[in-house]
Amino acid sequence: MTTRTRRNRKQKPPTARPARKLHLVDQTKPTPRVDLTKPRRPISLVKPQPETPIPGDGTQTPHYFDLQANAASAALYAGSLRIHAPYDTWTGMSHGMATTLTDTGTRLIYTRNPQHLTAHQLCRHDQWHAAHIGGPIALALLAVTVTDCIRHNPQARRARNLGNGIHRARTSAAETQATDVTTLRATHAADNDQTKEHPQT
Repeated sequence: MTTRTRRNRKQKPPTARPARKLHLVDQTKPTPRVDLTKPRRPISLVKPQPETPIPGDGTQTPHYFDLQANAASAALYAGSLRIHAPYDTWTGMSHGMATTLTDTGTRLIYTRNPQHLTAHQLCRHDQWHAAHIGGPIALALLAVTVTDCIRHNPQARRARNLGNGIHRARTSAAETQATDVTTLRATHAADNDQTKEHPQT
């Protein structure tokens, strides 16, 4: 018969437990009691909806309605000219004006009194071109003018100024050209042949 020997296990020293914190209660103050007779407000897990605008938040003022009216008038007028500019792209401005930016990068400005439409477009020389728009043809002509712009090209401007200077120089030279010497002598001789009356004393 075999006997088993037990191994001597090392025992860990007992660790001291942290002392419990004592909570002191002021017995002189009365303990608040919860009134269980009052109905409690139920907790809702539904996400609250945003509140509807109420008068006085800036969207119901007369000025706001004027801006909306300007944008609506601009959309109607652009539609009458067969220019595609929907109502939701217009921004109403004060003084009876509205503006929008088309897909081609053209800025349209509408004026209510008198009613007209102006287009502004930036050329490759970072200069603005403006034109009164009466229909799609005028808008297309403005686009061609902006694409083929040489008025704001620095080299073309210098060449044009040089040509104007040469033309002015030639004109002034022709006007100030000296008269023939014989013509000058004949003129002075005719003046000297005339007898001058002596003043009577």
